Amino acid sequence: MNNIKTVIVFMMDKHMGNLVVSIPAIQMLRDFFREKDFKLVIDESYSDIARAFFPDEEIVSFPRRRLKGGGLYTRLISYLRFIKRLRALRPSLSIDLECRQASATFAFLSGAVVRVGKDSGERPYLYNKRVRLAPGVHKMWNYIEIARATGAPPSAVIPQPRFLPQWAESLRKKLEAAGIDKDGEIISIHPSAGKIYKQWPLEKFASLSDLLVDKGYEVCFVGGVEDKDNVKKVVHLMRNESCDFAGRLTLGELMVLFRMSSLYIGNDSGPLHLASVMDTPVVGLYGPADEERWAPIGRRVIVLRGDSPCEKCKGRDCEHDYRCIARLGLDEVMQGVESMLEGVGA
Repeated sequence: MNNIKTVIVFMMDKHMGNLVVSIPAIQMLRDFFREKDFKLVIDESYSDIARAFFPDEEIVSFPRRRLKGGGLYTRLISYLRFIKRLRALRPSLSIDLECRQASATFAFLSGAVVRVGKDSGERPYLYNKRVRLAPGVHKMWNYIEIARATGAPPSAVIPQPRFLPQWAESLRKKLEAAGIDKDGEIISIHPSAGKIYKQWPLEKFASLSDLLVDKGYEVCFVGGVEDKDNVKKVVHLMRNESCDFAGRLTLGELMVLFRMSSLYIGNDSGPLHLASVMDTPVVGLYGPADEERWAPIGRRVIVLRGDSPCEKCKGRDCEHDYRCIARLGLDEVMQGVESMLEGVGA
């Protein structure tokens, strides 16, 4: 690949967790092609994450909202404009880490001469260098294996994020408005999940949060707009005061909050993975998902799951009322939390 001038990496996945888990593979490619013109295509919703971890690279935002919403004419114009922007980059090499229909199509239409993707992707015929992935390994290693097909030596390094000053300043103002001492010990909690079978009961989150407030911690609930109802329910169930930041923080502010938190607690979801790469101690509450494939990739992580006679599954059509997550006990979670907090103070 000596004739490569411009490299374009596609990681347009709509799931935050997948983008986060792909960060080591992207860094591996960036290091290998450090003398080349390097571009990164990601979902527009996650531009702050890309800016934090790859601040010196050109980020091309995939306009998912414009391509999904509006009339046919509006979507068509947005589609053509995005293709025009990709082709203007004149990529020699494209690496599709996501390997879904849209990313495979745009990788092909970008005009890249060499197109790398997995042979089990949704449109593998659009790649001319296909990679066979080992089954059952952690998703991070799947991304790294695709990146290796370019000749890059394997590496699982998570780069240090760099925060924009305005993220920290705007978060400081929001903490002050909420009456939170930024120099105190903050525990960030995300009590929601994208799927019901990943959801630890809200009443248990409320009880856990009360125990933490009793111990002197500031509890901050986080999440997107879609999580506001669940967070309100937890806050209502609590007997202590807490801070509700659901739907009120940008991703940049959220990353700063995670970095300054003593601990993060949450279900298997995007914020869990994001907190782990902030080097924040993380307690992950898992249901049917296989942690050997989907555990957070940070270095200070424990994963807890309830007792269940079921084998790990994808959670669909559950005949046992999601007992694998529902039966995870409050005492067990509190023990995990205390062990992580003791490690922080050590």
